[in-house]
Amino acid sequence: MKPYACGFLIPLFMLISAFSNTPIIPNVDLQTEADFRLYQEDAFLILDWLMDEPISYGNKQRTKANLFLMDWVNGAPYISVKPHSALLQYTYENPAFLPIFMGAAARHQVNHPDDHKFIDASVAGINAILRVYQADRGTIIQSEKINQLIRLQKNGELRAWAEDIWKSMNGQKINPL
Repeated sequence: MKPYACGFLIPLFMLISAFSNTPIIPNVDLQTEADFRLYQEDAFLILDWLMDEPISYGNKQRTKANLFLMDWVNGAPYISVKPHSALLQYTYENPAFLPIFMGAAARHQVNHPDDHKFIDASVAGINAILRVYQADRGTIIQSEKINQLIRLQKNGELRAWAEDIWKSMNGQKINPL
């Protein structure tokens, strides 16, 4: 290859990479707390990408991103995301919402290490789902249940609703939407 061609191609590839928002998904075996802390920023960049990228269920890159994020959230010894089953029902129609919920709840826990309330992490996860749902690009299954959550959010009642969900863990019956 002629020298001037290399001088042109290298900056071109660098420029394309700079504008590409597809994350590099680490291919690592997360074992120790140090491993999880080392890849924490990668997990949050992947979460951001999952939230910004249109949901495409056949996308191999999205599948790899979901797997890495879920492995990271479920394995990080300093994170404890425990979604209530009443909250998980909002991911059934759109399974891509589960890693988004889990990742956003985990990010909340990392960013607020002194806040040990599962409710706050859950609200962060719900808000992430609602953001993705509202930015729908035609690939998300519409859900009346999620539309009800959006109404609660707009009325400033989402946190109170989520608190009622968490109270049910203590044996109290509630009626989720």
